[in-house]
Amino acid sequence: MQPADRTTARPTSRIPWDCLLDIMIATRTLVPVLISGTPDRALLVAMMIAERSRNGNRGPVTVLPAARAELIPTIHGAGPGHGSCQIIVLREIEALTRRQQVQMIEMIQAGYRAAARPGWRLITTTSVSLVNRVGAGGFEPSLFYLLNAIHIMV
Repeated sequence: MQPADRTTARPTSRIPWDCLLDIMIATRTLVPVLISGTPDRALLVAMMIAERSRNGNRGPVTVLPAARAELIPTIHGAGPGHGSCQIIVLREIEALTRRQQVQMIEMIQAGYRAAARPGWRLITTTSVSLVNRVGAGGFEPSLFYLLNAIHIMV
């Protein structure tokens, strides 16, 4: 009898077992999550986190490519105090221009200054090593720091 294959959570998801604890932790908090991996796997994990982040007050989930990051301020208009938490999944974060990166830093900092718990939650995905991009000067170190509260590699 062969041992069970422990490389996947279930045959269709192809999520490594060692990521499951990180995913479970990510569903129980509202801090930003950065998911690194192939675009399909990263989006699958992002949606798993978004769908399981109920905590009794999960609001709608919005999925955007990074090129549309300028829409985020209009999406999280409900803000804190309205009983729900908007979840924004921003795909391919490495595609942000330098200007968009600075705007994202300002938006995240403003959201956390305005309330102990902002009315939105950000989950980002990437298919490249942002650590290498930061080292090469192609990605803002402070944005990487803000997004990297929980980092899941799939």
